[in-house]
Amino acid sequence: MTIRSERNLSLDILKVVLSIMVIGLHANFLIEIDKFSSFLFVNGLFRIAVPIFFIINGYFFYPLVANAQGKSNPKIKSWFERVLILYAVWTSVYLIFWLPLLSFNPHGIAMFIKTIFIGYYHLWYLPALLLAAFMFKALHQNLKDIYILALMFVCFCTGVGIDYVGNYNVFGGTTLDKVFDEVWVHRNFLFSGFPFFGLGWFLRKQGWGEKASFKMVATMAVVTLGLLFLESGVNYKLMNKYEGFDNYLSLALVCPAIFMFVSRINMPSSMKYVSQYSSALYFVHVLFVIGFSEFSAGRGTVLTLIAVGLSVVAAFILVALNKRLKYII
Repeated sequence: MTIRSERNLSLDILKVVLSIMVIGLHANFLIEIDKFSSFLFVNGLFRIAVPIFFIINGYFFYPLVANAQGKSNPKIKSWFERVLILYAVWTSVYLIFWLPLLSFNPHGIAMFIKTIFIGYYHLWYLPALLLAAFMFKALHQNLKDIYILALMFVCFCTGVGIDYVGNYNVFGGTTLDKVFDEVWVHRNFLFSGFPFFGLGWFLRKQGWGEKASFKMVATMAVVTLGLLFLESGVNYKLMNKYEGFDNYLSLALVCPAIFMFVSRINMPSSMKYVSQYSSALYFVHVLFVIGFSEFSAGRGTVLTLIAVGLSVVAAFILVALNKRLKYII
C-alpha cells in the first residue's frame, strides 16, 4: 500500500502485483506442494513487496518536503493525516480478530498497547510508514545526506543481523533468542521502514534511476533478483527447516533495482483507481486469509487462490465505496 501524489501506470500495476505477492506470502503459497519452492517464493521473491512500497512512498514524499523549502506545506499535513486515518479505519476493521483474545490483566493491556502502536498483522506497515516519513522530515533539515545514508545503512544491517541471529538460533535457549525471534523487533519502522523509505527519497533527490541507462537498470534488476533467490535458497539449505525471513541483504539491491526498472517504463495516466485496487487488496486480504484458513485445510496454494479471488471482488466494492466514504483505501 502506498500514498502517492503522481501517476505512472507502470508503478500502479507494479503495486497491484506486489499486493498479490503479499497475499501469497501470508497464505504460504505452494507450502503443501513443495517446501523449498514455497520458501523461494514466500521467503524470497515475495519479500520484495513491502520494501518496494516503502521506496515508492519515499520517492513521492521527497518533493512534498523539498517544495516546502522550510515552510509549512498543507500537502505534508494532509499526507500524514491520510495515513493516520487509514490506520484508524483498518485497525477498527481488524479489532474483532485480536481484541477478544486479550485478557484484562497487565499482560493483556501491554499486548493491546503494543498492537495499537505497532499494528496488527499487515497493518504494521502504516505506523512504520508514518514514523519513517517523520524521521526524514526531521533529519533532512539537520543532517547532511552522507550521515543520513550512513544511518540508513546501520539500521538496515541491524535489522538483517537480528533476523539472521534469531532464525539461526545463535542464542538458542536464552531470553535474547526469544526476543530476536519476535518479528516486530527487526521488522519495524527503524530497521525496515526508514532504510527503504530513504532509498526512495534519495532515488528521487539524486535522480539515480534516471542517470543509468535502461539496459543497465534492467540488468541490475535481473542480477539482483538472482542474488535474492540465491540468498533465500542458501538459507533454506543451511537451516534445513522452514523459517520465516523478513530481512535479506539482497533486498537493499533488488528492491531499488526493480523500482528503477519499472519507473523507467513511463506510462502517464490519470487512472487513480488502479492504485486504489492495490491498496484495497493489501488492506482487505487478511480477512480472507484468516477466515478461510480452516476451509482450505491450512495455508497454501488453495488458500492463496481463494484469498486473491475474494480480495479482488472486495477491492472492486471498496473502490466503489471510497467514492462516497473517503479514507477507506
